[in-house]
Amino acid sequence: MKKIIIELTGLQGSGKTSIINALNPKYEKNVFYCEIFNKNYNNLKIYKKFIIRLFSILKNIKINWKIFKFSLSFEKRLIVFNKLSYSIYKINYINKYYKSKIIITDELFLHSIFSSLFLYENKINKTKIEKFLKNIILNKIQPIYIDVKYDEQIINTKKRNIFKLYDNLQDEEKKELLVKKGNLSEFITNKYCEIYNRPFLKVPSLSLKEKIHKVEEYIDLIIK
Repeated sequence: MKKIIIELTGLQGSGKTSIINALNPKYEKNVFYCEIFNKNYNNLKIYKKFIIRLFSILKNIKINWKIFKFSLSFEKRLIVFNKLSYSIYKINYINKYYKSKIIITDELFLHSIFSSLFLYENKINKTKIEKFLKNIILNKIQPIYIDVKYDEQIINTKKRNIFKLYDNLQDEEKKELLVKKGNLSEFITNKYCEIYNRPFLKVPSLSLKEKIHKVEEYIDLIIK
């Protein structure tokens, strides 16, 4: 069995990290905490981070070249490139240091595409995203999409500050923005599954307890 990375996708505030935390006791050896990994990486000295990232980019030059060309399509191209190349670095870390065949995580490659475009781009070209997903040839991810109601999401934004670039917006304006862009994460997840012949696994907007149970069912199904 080849290694499969189960990536939880969805809007910020949909419960991805809470679900990961709840599943940890059962799947402890299979969980990769992006939040902890990011914190440890950010605590490194600048020159160490530069060396690590440079080595990672050179080691995976083909895929990073595709990411670079994709990022040129956007206004904040450096942010897009940095987020996506960093996600490749994390995937390589998982492949090297995690021996389990099933890895469970959140905010990895697919979420990096969504978050970089959601926060920093006003015009989203879904055709370019689809073409990029086809060209990248990264087929070891099995995503699980976590849905969330827009009203619930607005409450969470106040806690998690994902609208740091839109502090001047009122709640209704933020909600309108979510309605406009809120299907982007689902589109990316669904399109990836379609391209790489993966089942599109979606957890509807339920209570956190119900979401955890549904994700657990999906994971057990994937493992079998």
